Amino acid sequence: MIYHQGHYTHEGTREYDLAAALLDFSRREMPVVGRIEPLMRPAAAGERHGDPELGVDNVLFTCACYVWEGQVIIPYAGADSRIFGASVPLDSLVQALEQNGA
Repeated sequence: MIYHQGHYTHEGTREYDLAAALLDFSRREMPVVGRIEPLMRPAAAGERHGDPELGVDNVLFTCACYVWEGQVIIPYAGADSRIFGASVPLDSLVQALEQNGA
């Protein structure tokens, strides 16, 4: 699962990152196998600075995710003003999530 996670930075500004979790629904009490928080943080100008009229900066907001040819494809919005995309190999992501057990 790819999701967005909001928090305040040490400087007191708001930031929304993308995070990942590996879920196993057969584990009814504790379905989260592992997490990576953050998976991605706002870094590029289009992710850190949005439309001034909206006043939304430092935001990555996932729009969906899907697997295609062994890659997790992640369309996401940057600063609520632009649409971007990222990808990560599915096998590598699952391996990293398993190593970061919850």
